[in-house]
Amino acid sequence: MRASMVTATRRNLFRVIDIFQKWRKKRASDCRVFRQRDNQMLAVAARGTPLQFQENRVPFQPSSSSDLEPLRRSFQTIVDRLAPDIAGHPRRTGGSLDVGGRELRYIDLHSVYWQSRQIFIDRLYDLDIPSRSPVILDCGAHIGLATLFFANRFPTAQVHAFEADPTIADALAFNVGSFGLPRVTVHRQAVWVNEGTIRFSATGDDSGCLLPDGDTGTLVSTMRLRDFIEGREVDLLKLDIEGSEFAVLADCDGALKNVRALIAEVHLFGQRDASLANLLTVIERSGFRYTLSDLHQPVWLPCPARPPFRQLHTSLGLVTVFAWR
Repeated sequence: MRASMVTATRRNLFRVIDIFQKWRKKRASDCRVFRQRDNQMLAVAARGTPLQFQENRVPFQPSSSSDLEPLRRSFQTIVDRLAPDIAGHPRRTGGSLDVGGRELRYIDLHSVYWQSRQIFIDRLYDLDIPSRSPVILDCGAHIGLATLFFANRFPTAQVHAFEADPTIADALAFNVGSFGLPRVTVHRQAVWVNEGTIRFSATGDDSGCLLPDGDTGTLVSTMRLRDFIEGREVDLLKLDIEGSEFAVLADCDGALKNVRALIAEVHLFGQRDASLANLLTVIERSGFRYTLSDLHQPVWLPCPARPPFRQLHTSLGLVTVFAWR
């Protein structure tokens, strides 16, 4: 009886090994197909040669709610493809990717990789919105990955996408058209504390920032966020504006009563007047409940002074505030 049990166990083990080998062959085949499809754009990017944008060949077709899962799978494939050698790709080199048969223009492949992981794989910005026709503000939209997520997650939403960098705003506008998002409005402006113009440091990736006291950089148009949200029902306000969130939210103090939910990436990069306590006070005073999550140590930035704690590699920080009613 013991011999028969051993034989059965070995037979089952061989079956498992056979299934696993077939799965590996299929996965390898899928990877080859993906590599062949994107070989030109990724190989050229790897050599550091700027890619030329191609004309959009995808006819305009409005997206539907059923598009979100295929879209997520497409970005999962891109993340899996890029993950083994993401450090080997050059920074700030533009190009295009095929995402479910639609062209996605990018400015920096590293930014696409990390944003794809956050937005489509980890679903950092996902939430429940009871409104049938929500209004969403994507401030710091970059090339539009969060905009794309919101528009597909909530097909009846009116999405306002703000991007200050002129070159990145061009890619954002193209991607909105490429993916057929008629309910998205692109604003080629920075959200700020007044209307007018301001200097902007265009870094060629997702870390460009405003220079309130600067006399160099690109001159860009600004929109006062407070004026935009006052008297308007906003279901979600998303802020990823590279350090300007402190001044912008302080200026919005007392005007957030019509905002139902807020997601803000807070950049504690040692800038003057960057107070997390003051920012959270504005959120509390506006009647929000909130929590902090997605904390990172930005070790890629120069650190003015190493903290005494061995667990910390920098005194700088990056954290996301989630606020709701």
